[in-house]
Amino acid sequence: MPASVRLQSASILVFEVQQVVRGGSPKWSCDFQSNIMLKVSKPTMSTGCGSTAPPAPRDAGASSTVQQEEFTLDRAAFTRTLRVVALRLPTKLCNAAVKQLQNHVLRLRHVKAILKSDDGNDERRVVLLATEVEEGKTGDDITLADLPAPVKAFVEAAKEEQASDPIISSSPSSPISLTIHQVIMDYNCFTVEEVLKQFFAPLQMEAPTSFETIDHVAHINLRDAYLPYKRLIAQVILDKNSPRIRTVVNKTGNIETRFRTFPLEVLAGENNLEVSVRESGATFHFNYAEVYWNSRLSTEHGRLIHSITKQFQARHPRSPLAACVVWDVFAGVGPFAVPLGVKGCVVHANDLNPRSHHYLLANINKNKVDCHVTPYNEDGRVFLRERARRRLPVHHVIMNLPASALEFLDEFSAQREREEEGKEGQEEEEEEAEGLFDYLEERPYVHVHCFSKADDPTTEALAHASDALGCELLNGKNGVSVHRVRDVAPKKEMLCISFPLPRYSELRRGGGGGKRGTKRTLDEEGKGDSKAVVQSNAKEE
Repeated sequence: MPASVRLQSASILVFEVQQVVRGGSPKWSCDFQSNIMLKVSKPTMSTGCGSTAPPAPRDAGASSTVQQEEFTLDRAAFTRTLRVVALRLPTKLCNAAVKQLQNHVLRLRHVKAILKSDDGNDERRVVLLATEVEEGKTGDDITLADLPAPVKAFVEAAKEEQASDPIISSSPSSPISLTIHQVIMDYNCFTVEEVLKQFFAPLQMEAPTSFETIDHVAHINLRDAYLPYKRLIAQVILDKNSPRIRTVVNKTGNIETRFRTFPLEVLAGENNLEVSVRESGATFHFNYAEVYWNSRLSTEHGRLIHSITKQFQARHPRSPLAACVVWDVFAGVGPFAVPLGVKGCVVHANDLNPRSHHYLLANINKNKVDCHVTPYNEDGRVFLRERARRRLPVHHVIMNLPASALEFLDEFSAQREREEEGKEGQEEEEEEAEGLFDYLEERPYVHVHCFSKADDPTTEALAHASDALGCELLNGKNGVSVHRVRDVAPKKEMLCISFPLPRYSELRRGGGGGKRGTKRTLDEEGKGDSKAVVQSNAKEE
C-alpha cells in the first residue's frame, strides 16, 4: 500500500508515515530539516575552510573572549508548499467533522482548518486533513479507501444520512467529495521552539528557548557555546513575540558590582531598557541596565508581602496596617516596600545603589505612597544601626540580598553603647549588657534571603544564619521557618529564613562562633565592610 506523510501537531515539527495516497519512501522530514540548516546558517565570518555549514558545537566552558562566527536568519528557508487531502462538504457538517476527526484535521499555526469551498458554492466548506499528497496526484486519484478509518467512517455515515432525507439529497450543496488543497507553510507557522530546534538539532545542542520578560524586554542568558548564534536566537525570539517584545538582551558578565547590576548587550530590536512593570498592585519604572530586577521573584514578593500583613493582623487584630512598621534593608526599586506602602504599612526602605534609590523615590511618588514609605541611600549596616540607635519601632525586617544578606545578621547581636557620661571606662557586668535592639518590647520578625548549594539547603542556610546571628535557629521551632523560593541554577537554591529576633542575652548565650557577644561599634564595621562582603559573594550568583 502506498504511504503518506502526516503532520503530527502544530507544536512539534515531526513527520511520520501514516497511510495511503503517496508512494515511495517519505523522506520529507529529513530533507526539509537539512534544507533549513543550509539556508539559515550563513556565517558572517569565514570558518577558515570556506564552508557554509555551522561549526561543531563549542565547549560550554570555552572562553567568550575568543573571536567567534555569527549566523543570521533566513526566514525564506522555512517556506514549504503542502498538498493535502480536503473534505468538501455542506457548511452545517463542518463542526461535526472537526469534532469527530480532531486527530486527523490539519492543525498549523496561522493556517485555518476550515476554508470556503474552492468551487464557489457558498453553502459548502472545505475541511483540511493532515494527510499530504505527492506531486502529480489529482483529486480523482484519491478514494475513501485511501483515507484513515475514522475519516472513511464519518464520510460514509454522512452520505447515508443524506440519502435517507430526500430534501437534503436534492440540494446542490449536499454531495460530500474529496479534493486537494495547497497549504503554504512559512516562517510564521512555527514557534520559537520549533524554529530553534530545526537549527540546533543537527548540532546536537538543546534549543535555548527560555527567557525572562521585563515589560518589552526579553532577557536571555546564553552559555558560551551559543554565543556564535546569539543574534539568530534573539531575532527569532523578537519575531515570535512581537509586538509584546521589542528588545532582546543577553547578560555578558557576572554580578560583580556592589550594586548587584550586570552588563547587558542588546542583540535585537530597540536599544531601550527603560521599562515599566506592574506587580503586587504597584507600578515600577526603572532602567533595567542600572538596577537589579528579577521578574521570576514576583511570586516571592507577593508571598512575603501577604505573610507580613497577615501576621501583623493576627498579632494586632484591633490595629490598622498603618501601625505596622517594616524596615527594608536592601529595597532595590521597591518590590516589597512600595506594595506594602500601598496596603498602608509604614516602610523605611533603603538601598546602597544611587540609581536604585533614584527609581525607588520615583516609584514611591508614582504609586502615591510617599506618606507611608521613606527612602534611604545608605549602607545596610548603617541603616540598621541608625534606626536602632534612634529607637525606632519595627515589626518586620526584610533582608533581600541573597548573595550576602546572612553576613549582615551579626548587626542584631551588636551591643548598645553606654550613653551616660562618666561610665565609658567602667566595666559592665555581664547581666547588665544591653543589645542594640533590646529596646523593642515586641520582638520583630526578620526575613532574610540566601543561596545554598548544599544537598540539604535548609540545614546549611540555618547553620550559616545561626553562626552569624549568635543563636541557634531550628526550622519549625520558636517561630523559625524556612521557605524554599526557587532553583536559580543546577544545585543552587534560593531560600527565605524567617525568625523572631531574640534578645541580646539569648544571642550571647547561643553556641557557635561568629561575632556574637562582642561589643562592636559603627567605626569597626564601616561602609567598606558591607561593600566588601557584597563584592566577594556576588560572583557566586
